[in-house]
Amino acid sequence: MSVSGFSEHELIEVIVDILGEYYAGIPFGYLDDAGALRVPGEWFFLKIDGTSFRTSKYPWMGFDDLAYRVALGAAIDVIAKGGTPVALTVSIGLQKEMSLEDVKDVARGLRDSCQALKALFLGGDLNISEDGWLDVAVLGVSRTTISNKGLKPGYKVYSTKCLGISSIPALIYYEKVLDDGILKKFLKNLKRPEAPLKFLKVLDEVRASTDISDGLESLRRILRMNNVAMKLLRESVCEEVMEISKQYSIDLRMLLRYMGEEYSIVIFTDAEMPEDYVLVGEVVEGDPGIIYLEEQELRGGWDNLKGWL
Repeated sequence: MSVSGFSEHELIEVIVDILGEYYAGIPFGYLDDAGALRVPGEWFFLKIDGTSFRTSKYPWMGFDDLAYRVALGAAIDVIAKGGTPVALTVSIGLQKEMSLEDVKDVARGLRDSCQALKALFLGGDLNISEDGWLDVAVLGVSRTTISNKGLKPGYKVYSTKCLGISSIPALIYYEKVLDDGILKKFLKNLKRPEAPLKFLKVLDEVRASTDISDGLESLRRILRMNNVAMKLLRESVCEEVMEISKQYSIDLRMLLRYMGEEYSIVIFTDAEMPEDYVLVGEVVEGDPGIIYLEEQELRGGWDNLKGWL
């Protein structure tokens, strides 16, 4: 049977059936954002993330933008578990037709991510590939860890920033319901999203947390794990995105379906978060994994094998 018949997480389960015994000692298991290893006095976190040039390099991106986003995506998984990124390493598959300037742009994007994360670069591996790819591994350290378990109805849900900007490229290139001229006002945030390092200052208030690189599916994953549901607030969507929803008569549920690489962290807590955090919603009783917007179920999210859900 070919892998096309499976979802990403079904295949992860197949792999874990073989390697599961070696996950012993990881505090939050194999379905969480990053792995962790206890060393006397500290936790060491490790995460690797990657993509092919063909599938992830939008027309508005340079190779520097792609490299920055891949590195930041891996780092956010570490940050979401309470780890401070300290170093990254890469594996690059170059296409033979790439120019020397393209290669320099990859390096520039990695440099910019190191600057944003205040992390070191430890080198890596260079290859030749037909499609081209970039994998980035990030090492982090912390004296504590943040799990994804223990959610209770009544917990508030916050994000390090408002939601929905990642939907705009998807609506342009997948659904083709928007003109690419709309991208201009979002390019800065899309090309160089901010590293949410501020999250590391509020770990004592966090009961559970995750990045939302897979959009709504990232949230469903943690809700299913805890046998709870969630209500999402309209007010958590960025104002500029709400304006586009109204101007082009795009239903907000459709728009949120295509939310993906948000480069933010969602926090579940029973405490009040600082004013620069966005209240996203509330954990409620209900069918595990269901997300509601004004009493209607939200569908969507990303699976690396199935595509948009």
